[in-house]
Amino acid sequence: MNGKAMGIALGVIGAGMLVVRIAAADCMDPSCPKEVSQAMAASGTRYPLVLSVGLRSLSYEPSSRDRFDGSVQASPAGYQFTGDALGDSAVRTYGAELGLDWAFTSFVYAGAAAAWGEGAWSAAPFAAGDMTIDPRATVNAHMWLTGVRAGLRLPLGPLSLRGELLGGAEWISLQQYASVGPSSMTANAATVTWLLEPRVAIDLWTTPFTALSVFGTMPGFDSRAANGGFAFAVHLRSFDGRYVGVL
Repeated sequence: MNGKAMGIALGVIGAGMLVVRIAAADCMDPSCPKEVSQAMAASGTRYPLVLSVGLRSLSYEPSSRDRFDGSVQASPAGYQFTGDALGDSAVRTYGAELGLDWAFTSFVYAGAAAAWGEGAWSAAPFAAGDMTIDPRATVNAHMWLTGVRAGLRLPLGPLSLRGELLGGAEWISLQQYASVGPSSMTANAATVTWLLEPRVAIDLWTTPFTALSVFGTMPGFDSRAANGGFAFAVHLRSFDGRYVGVL
């Protein structure tokens, strides 16, 4: 392909991308409110970034596949145990989540999220080697979650329905007592586990650029570890480029 043909091809591609970006800003429904149409037209060429912050719960469902490594404070002693030693109930914490997403189209988005939480765990004393392990302190469970996510969005005017899947890792740290005979010592145990978490959400657009959401998650597709939360999001592109429509 010669230079002239290459220039024409690039020009056609550039014009096509511009048309797509402008068209994406149009309000596709005949009954679209005027203020919505104006906001979408004014923001149609902005980057489709979405920044969110929310409050949520996090959880860990004890599993024999996970190994916790424990250390005793002020001592070289260590211990190990598998996750199922924590019992049958999910360890649950409460905290916050931050997210950053890119809307590739009005219906498809992807991004990253990070969350942390503080809570409590309780279990019957159990043996880890020569030691007996008990919960310690009132707030004795700490969790961190980070991962990438991809999702689908269905715009329904002032509401949006979303389904997404997050893949990443979760860090769990527990404060404990480790006892040997009559001697009880403060200790900590931690593990990292891979995470695959489906999510669903309902968004309520409070302005053309902000939305409040309620969402639910199911880590590892396990309903016993289900979580929920609320989020507030700022969208650089009004209604992510589409007010109402179907695929």
